[in-house]
Amino acid sequence: ADNVFMITEDDTRHIWMATKEQSLVKLRSESFSYYDDIQGLGATTVFRLFEDHSGKMWVGSNEDGLYTYSRGEGSNGGVSRAILNGGAPFKQPVAVIEDSSQRIWVGHYLGATCLVNERPVKTILNGIRVRSLCADSKGNIWFGTWGNGLYKDDGKTITNYTIQSG
Repeated sequence: ADNVFMITEDDTRHIWMATKEQSLVKLRSESFSYYDDIQGLGATTVFRLFEDHSGKMWVGSNEDGLYTYSRGEGSNGGVSRAILNGGAPFKQPVAVIEDSSQRIWVGHYLGATCLVNERPVKTILNGIRVRSLCADSKGNIWFGTWGNGLYKDDGKTITNYTIQSG
């Protein structure tokens, strides 16, 4: 792949790459595996990869939205599953994290959505393009946005930090 957007290592020490040309690629023992024939993983452009506490890989693509991929055994090769936001695909899910309560947060074109058991339970920062996420050691969730600064959610209050606010 000429355009690699993200690289991560899974719990089995395999290297995964989010690419523009070959979608999702895994490097194992100097051999590449391509996942472009698995539903949702054949998107032209994969931007985000994230492995949660259970070993499930979350895959965010520009065209197809958000999918999970669970590794399979033998010839099964694994199963992918579309994760929907109110019945529709996530638009540009470019940030995915897991918080200390094992909830998944997705930063996307229209805000940030919290998922429990792969289902949305709340969306915050509606209409704000969330580009990056961080769950810190104190339990805060940080949201980096496109043009609206930095936000912090401490579970009670959402605070916005911008150049103007200092």
